[in-house]
Amino acid sequence: MKQKGYILLLFFTSFLWCKCVLSGDKEALLGLKSSIDPSNSLQWNGNNFCKWDGVKECLNNRVSKLVLENKILNGTLDANYLNQLDQIRVLSLKQNFLHGPIPNLSGLANLKALYLSYNNFSGEFPASLTGLHRLKTIVLSNNHLSGDIPATVVNVQRLYVFLLDNNGFSGKVPPLNQSGLKYLNLSNNRLSGEIPATPVLVKFNVTSFSGNVGLCGEEFGIPCGGSRTSAGGKPLHWTSCLKIAEDLATGLLYIHQNPGLTHGNLKSSNVLLGSDFESCLTDYGLMSFRNPDFPEESSASSLFYRAPECRDMRTPLTQQADVYSFGVLLLELLTGKTPFQDLVLEHGSDIPKWVKSVREEEIESGDEPTSSGNEAAEEKLTALLNIAMACVSLVPENRPVMKEVLRMIRETRAEAAPVSSNNSSDHSPGRWSDTVQSLPRDEHLSI
Repeated sequence: MKQKGYILLLFFTSFLWCKCVLSGDKEALLGLKSSIDPSNSLQWNGNNFCKWDGVKECLNNRVSKLVLENKILNGTLDANYLNQLDQIRVLSLKQNFLHGPIPNLSGLANLKALYLSYNNFSGEFPASLTGLHRLKTIVLSNNHLSGDIPATVVNVQRLYVFLLDNNGFSGKVPPLNQSGLKYLNLSNNRLSGEIPATPVLVKFNVTSFSGNVGLCGEEFGIPCGGSRTSAGGKPLHWTSCLKIAEDLATGLLYIHQNPGLTHGNLKSSNVLLGSDFESCLTDYGLMSFRNPDFPEESSASSLFYRAPECRDMRTPLTQQADVYSFGVLLLELLTGKTPFQDLVLEHGSDIPKWVKSVREEEIESGDEPTSSGNEAAEEKLTALLNIAMACVSLVPENRPVMKEVLRMIRETRAEAAPVSSNNSSDHSPGRWSDTVQSLPRDEHLSI
């Protein structure tokens, strides 16, 4: 009888413990929802939280995989509730509007992958991550994070993916040397100093570090010692802008004549220029062969050539998205600035003012891309700028089709003088962009 009572007590205690655990994860999720979802976008109902939207996996009735991507979440992260979900292996909150600092996550001892990219997080790198020894993937790209990348990140021995691009991190690059590190992107921050030439880091090319004006490293193709200008080339003379714009618009229209066909990856590094600024498009049709779930290794600036509605690589490409990319390319032609940030988000309706200020800086520096005081030149530049603004409309339906774009460019160019090969500001096609490629002089290609 005594033994039977002991068994009943053990069963009852186990039952209470299981009930407490189940209640704990449910309450933790609801608490987390209250902080990240003040607009109540998530509809979590019922007692079985393992079936709730975004709870992708449970192990022994504990949440192990929580994926809340593109959910219009616009709150902050509450560490108290989040750290109670201590069995989580994968946490993804990317592509939302979450803001504030990333809190201490030291309670997530089982965490293997963290995706917080494309939000509005600010503050410093969450140093607590460096103490999570099971962690393999850290993706914090495209936020507003700043401060140093802690040197203790070298202690994350299993690190496989480390993406911090498009933030405001400063200081030195840590001497990362984890043998398993395969994907690294620190581009478009404010990092400075010499990149440590560890056996692992030297395997990465310059695109992992580009857009950090103060960085250098001979092993990475970034010279040390001299002064370096910001990423990108310089603005071209207005006649060259129009010539290149017309050639590229002609090529893109040729593709778009077939309904449903797109280029899909329009950017300056996929443009070939001849010695007389004849222009050709490359890389047509290759985007369809990409794995949308694979981490990106290309330059981070590639993202901001893409239309906002197509920045998720799983979203089907459209001709309207090509038009947006063409508009960004026009702005790069006019300014020489590679889009290391979202130009529309950054400058908005002030884009024309920004373009003119960039070109005026060139004039003041004595490297004049336009004819100062020439009203005809100003008129042509304004017309091309207006075409670019129409192309980068945030509403896809408001963007002109390429046939209309080409018509507007040709009308603008109708009275333009022939491009002069002796123009002192256009001595090299490559001055437009550091990423543009030149055609061999004996090559005659037509679109």
